[in-house]
Amino acid sequence: MKIFFNVLIPLLITCQYLHSQSPEPLSFYPHHKGDIWEYREPTGPYFEQNRILEDSLHTDGRYYLETTMWGKMIVDTSTNEVFRYATSYLQYKLDADSGDTWIVFRGTYYTRQAIVIDVFDAYIFGNNPVQIKMIDYVDSASGLLFETDYLASGFGLIQQDFCNMPALIIRGTLINGVQHGIITLDVRENATLTPTKFSLHQNYPNPFNSSTIIKYDIPVSTDVILEVYNVIGQKVYTLVDKFVRAGSYQTTFNPNNLTSGVYYYKLTTNKITKTNKLIILK
Repeated sequence: MKIFFNVLIPLLITCQYLHSQSPEPLSFYPHHKGDIWEYREPTGPYFEQNRILEDSLHTDGRYYLETTMWGKMIVDTSTNEVFRYATSYLQYKLDADSGDTWIVFRGTYYTRQAIVIDVFDAYIFGNNPVQIKMIDYVDSASGLLFETDYLASGFGLIQQDFCNMPALIIRGTLINGVQHGIITLDVRENATLTPTKFSLHQNYPNPFNSSTIIKYDIPVSTDVILEVYNVIGQKVYTLVDKFVRAGSYQTTFNPNNLTSGVYYYKLTTNKITKTNKLIILK
């Protein structure tokens, strides 16, 4: 079991074995319209909020969800599986136990596999005992680690790491009308937070095949250029080239005819230049 729960978020989670009964699998992925999850990013005073905008139960026993952070998702109540709608990736098997594995998707050059590394009990938000499933996403051949998700019964995704570095940490939820922790953004008033500094976030997913999302924060109105370069410094794409007002933005990158490999995406304004790495695997 990883110990950074005690290091990074001691006010939210205390890991210990509580010997609780096994929770209902579907409780690891709440799916009600109006549910809210607010996450903080460890690298700065930034918050992201996932909201369920729509939930529709079809006759096949599947919920079709529209979310603000992950797009369209499918929750199969008969198999306890969660899929990404656009790609049919099998993201979660909610009834999986420690040591269980499944194939998320098969690509030409690699296959993404999910492995339940640990299942343990903990307290979250002070006095709420939950069960947490720690899931690694790896290349099934090389074992290269891409991502780690932590699902908590009754709360859903509470933490997400990229390459062993925490990227999203839960700070508040509003699930089925019950709030825990802090919800900063009041969606009923459509309020937003103005970023306090320039930031270029890690693209998600990464590595990726067909498309990925790149997010960036602009604290003041300015001209913005977002470009993609290959490893020898040649520009291969211009994603953004325009004047924007202060705020948080995202754009989708579709590599089309680019080959597999490492590329760099660069954010340029009249004040800063920031660069991150992305990986295309086809």
